[in-house]
Amino acid sequence: MEGGTGWPDLIRLDTVDGRGCNAAATSKAAKRRGRHMKRRKRVARYRLYGVEGRVKISISNGIRWLKKRCSEIIHGY
Repeated sequence: MEGGTGWPDLIRLDTVDGRGCNAAATSKAAKRRGRHMKRRKRVARYRLYGVEGRVKISISNGIRWLKKRCSEIIHGY
């Protein structure tokens, strides 16, 4: 069960499902994962910009309401 390295033969980094690892297929998969991760990060930034905009609008609406309310109290209308 153990090879000459002392590690079990079940743990081999150069094989996938008992077949030899194809470097070209591995690099394509890595590129695909890289592109996917870049896209996910980009979409997350877009979502963050959207949330940031909604927060800004909410704060400005709150300040507008407060100014209007104070104006009504001071001026009586």
